[in-house]
Amino acid sequence: MFTRSFIKPFDRVSPIIIYSLIIFFMSFGDALMSYSTPVYIEKRLNSAFLMGLILSTSSLFGTFLDFYISKKYWNKKYGFFLKLAFIATLMFPLILIFFPAKPLFLIVGMLSWGAYYELRGFSNFNFINKHTNPDNHTLAWSILNTFNSLAYFIGPMLSVYLIEIGDKTTFYFALIPFGLAITTHYMFTKKHSLNKREHGINLLTQSNERNLEIEGKIMKILITRAWPIFIFGFTLWLLDASFWTIGTLFSEQLKHSSKYGSFFFAAYMIPPIFTSIFATHIYKRFGKKRTAFISAIFSALILLVMAATNNVGYILICVFFVSIFYNLAQILNYSVYEDFVTRLHQYGNDMVAIGQVSASLAYITGPVIFGLISSYIGYQSTFSIVGIILGSVSIACLFVVPRKIKMPQIELKHLTDR
Repeated sequence: MFTRSFIKPFDRVSPIIIYSLIIFFMSFGDALMSYSTPVYIEKRLNSAFLMGLILSTSSLFGTFLDFYISKKYWNKKYGFFLKLAFIATLMFPLILIFFPAKPLFLIVGMLSWGAYYELRGFSNFNFINKHTNPDNHTLAWSILNTFNSLAYFIGPMLSVYLIEIGDKTTFYFALIPFGLAITTHYMFTKKHSLNKREHGINLLTQSNERNLEIEGKIMKILITRAWPIFIFGFTLWLLDASFWTIGTLFSEQLKHSSKYGSFFFAAYMIPPIFTSIFATHIYKRFGKKRTAFISAIFSALILLVMAATNNVGYILICVFFVSIFYNLAQILNYSVYEDFVTRLHQYGNDMVAIGQVSASLAYITGPVIFGLISSYIGYQSTFSIVGIILGSVSIACLFVVPRKIKMPQIELKHLTDR
């Protein structure tokens, strides 16, 4: 009775708002973990390179999981992926809490973290595809990004203080928002329209597992068409990976040189909260892809400026504007992938996997490479390398990517109809 009376006022709330609230709680817990975990590992192992190597195992496992999901669970709906994400996200802090900080246990924790990211990604794409029209894909991703960014804005600031209390305090605290996410999902899916649509991205009713050869050919065909967007997405995620690895260490370094240093992540996470508001309008003139490329170029240029100044105030301003243009590019890139997913119908989860792999590869290579580079040139200067990579790829994409990328519908149909 209590649950029904509590839910009733929310009956008319948009499904994307309720889903975004669930993701908010998950992201809040993840933000706590994302900030504190690199600091915890680096402190225990006393090596930025080893820290990056261990963090990259989460994405290495995530890459394997992407292919496995697209092969075995290609016709599952969002609820399937979200429930598994709940399990994975609880395992991550529990492993770090109850096991010693030895490389083996840290890697096991990273595997659960990697599983969480991939499962949440599949859930997001499935949900938006089924609950929004193609014309509203950018709006849906903007709303989701706003809730997500708000969580990642609050999380790191809170982590700064929780770390001072104890090395594992953040891990304990992260269990609270994770529990709230599960509770919110349980309370609303019983009553709200989140549960009314029964099919996932793929509209076919059969649930046969694809064989490895067919799945490999499907991926090859899709990559052949979407490779520029794949590479562009990879470089976008490299930027994010740099902030959540060497950025956390740089933030701790800034705290000791200025009282404003603790606002490093606040400067990075505030812009996405309001950037999402005008992301739905800014691409009208040049299109989603070109606007994303131009935004990424601006972000890259500001990164180069940030790496060249020692003034903490200027650094925070640069981070703020880097984040604005990065998030514009990221929202539009998500929307481009969502358009692909909708057009591909039963091959939608294969395209989701490709997008997820681009992120996973960035988080595999980024922490290791940037951790190694930072050990030679420092955390701040490493951001200039990130800017050069992102700027170069974005400029190339601006000239070579067509306004419309055609999906190989007939080729895929012939392949799977054999």
